[in-house]
Amino acid sequence: MKENSDTFSTLKITTATNIFITFLGIATGILTPRLLGPIGEGQLAAIQTWSLILASFAQLGLPEALVYLLSRDSENGLQYVLTAELLAFSSSIVMFIIGWFVLPIFLHSQSNSIIDAARVFLVVTFIYALFGLPHGALRGIQSFKLWNILRIVPSTLWLLVVAGFMAFNLKQPIDLSRTFLIINAISGILLISIVYKRINGRARVELKYIGKLIKFGIPSVMTSIPQTLNLRLDQFFIIALLPAKYLGYYVVAVAWSGGISPIISGVGSIMFPKISADKDKHDIRFLKTGLQGGLLVGSIVGAILTLIAPIAIPIVFGNDFRNSIAPALFLVPSGVILAWAGIAEESLRGLGRPTVVLVAESIGAITTVISLIILLHLFGIVGAAISSLIGYTIVATVCVIAISKSTHTPIVAFVLPDSYTLKWISRNTMKLTKKLLKGLQA
Repeated sequence: MKENSDTFSTLKITTATNIFITFLGIATGILTPRLLGPIGEGQLAAIQTWSLILASFAQLGLPEALVYLLSRDSENGLQYVLTAELLAFSSSIVMFIIGWFVLPIFLHSQSNSIIDAARVFLVVTFIYALFGLPHGALRGIQSFKLWNILRIVPSTLWLLVVAGFMAFNLKQPIDLSRTFLIINAISGILLISIVYKRINGRARVELKYIGKLIKFGIPSVMTSIPQTLNLRLDQFFIIALLPAKYLGYYVVAVAWSGGISPIISGVGSIMFPKISADKDKHDIRFLKTGLQGGLLVGSIVGAILTLIAPIAIPIVFGNDFRNSIAPALFLVPSGVILAWAGIAEESLRGLGRPTVVLVAESIGAITTVISLIILLHLFGIVGAAISSLIGYTIVATVCVIAISKSTHTPIVAFVLPDSYTLKWISRNTMKLTKKLLKGLQA
């Protein structure tokens, strides 16, 4: 009973953190264009985008590997973390060199000063390698409270920096990008000094751990390629084939459907390390409750967002975006399936099967490409929304089939909520409601 209570408490904190970070992102997303204007915003994106992508690849999927391995062997956690940091730092050197030579090609339409700034921004690969990995390892030792607290720091600091630039009327994207590097480096040093104290083990690199880290990490980082296609391919096609205004309509519809993810994605964040820590026993009850509950809650939230979309979208975004309503009606259920697929993917990683996630995302990406070619031509941006729904459904289906086979449990047991899940959700919802009412009365 205590374990269930602890799990719900962790889920509340993680969900609240997700929502708070989302609001921080919205605030920053509003302030930055107002500060820089269209040209400056484009220059900042040019400076940051490719370096951030390279930084993600430079981590070699090691954040996911650390969650899995530390969940199973927390006593040697520091050795795993330091070994992973050595691997990521070495990979960052390679990515830095590659980026140095390819950025002028990718950014050939930009000025020399922007290209030079983008090259400087490649330092972010080292910052992520040295400071991002230890933070992610907190999930592996199930220190969720500290993990969530530290997640807020970068987004908060970035918002404060943007607000500070606005206060002093500083409108230079190059200076803003370099300030981003500085605050992340300084905060990173402070954060890892806190994190290292929480992780058990000796402060040394263990070469024998390299194989384990790479074996789990490489499929995870490779997954990001088809995953990015699944998430962005519809917008790439719209950019290439339709007038710009249709992209604007579609982006708003995507933003509306994005309200689901912060609410249920926290389930996957918790399930990955908890299932990994189970050391091959795999608590089927926990898997069932997580997947059933995630789909149920996501469906309820999705139904609400779908029903109010025709009224709420023009109110929130303006009457000019009424054409966003039709694609939103398909993108909201797509968002539900996408978030639920994320829970299933994290569950598979917890089961030690990251390669299946790669296969699922690859099949989904192929399906998305084929359906986009057909449906975008026939139905425009509504067709793009339908293709997203099809692609995400394929990913979720493959993942749940794999979980079913891995645990020798019928698929329906992970989809339809049983009495245990319904009671767990209702009981904890009542507790949360009572606390909120007490807080309002106080």
